Amino acid sequence: MFVTGNTLQDLRNYFSKELSDFFSTSEIRFITNEVIRKRLNMDSKELMISSSIRFSESDLLYFRSFVKQLQQGVPFQYLLGKVFFHSIELSIQSGALIPRPETEELVEWIIESHRNESPKILDIGTG
Repeated sequence: MFVTGNTLQDLRNYFSKELSDFFSTSEIRFITNEVIRKRLNMDSKELMISSSIRFSESDLLYFRSFVKQLQQGVPFQYLLGKVFFHSIELSIQSGALIPRPETEELVEWIIESHRNESPKILDIGTG
């Protein structure tokens, strides 16, 4: 099998080994946690206290497919089916634009600059 075992640590090692040329250590950790949470339908707290998780063969095949697609350049958000923007979880598909962090910073700046006002914002030509 492509993973040395079926434990959580085995899976973490697999993601690290396979994705280290594409992502930073912290990004790999985040990606790994998010894909496990999605597959097992867990929240962050459950994952943190579940160090003894064992994965089925179908789980491992799912994770391998996920890794292969990441290696081919498919954005993580498309594979996960969601993206977070300004503390809002948005569903996303492959045809949608992924919000950039700079856009979120711009929104924060606008909100902060007009905190005591009621501005009207018109979004034109952004897709």
